[in-house]
Amino acid sequence: MWDQLKTIDRINTEIGGNLDRLIILHDTERWKGLPVVKEVEGFRIVKAA
Repeated sequence: MWDQLKTIDRINTEIGGNLDRLIILHDTERWKGLPVVKEVEGFRIVKAA
C-alpha cells in the first residue's frame, strides 16, 4: 500500500495536480501510437488530446 501511495504522489507531481490530465488505462493496446511525452518509473505519459 505504501508503494502505491508513493506512486500516486509521483504521478500527481508529474501532472501538476491537475487530475483532468490523468487517464488510467489498463488496455495498453488501445493507446499504441500516441506520442509519449515522458516515462516515469515504467509509467508512460502520453499526449491523448
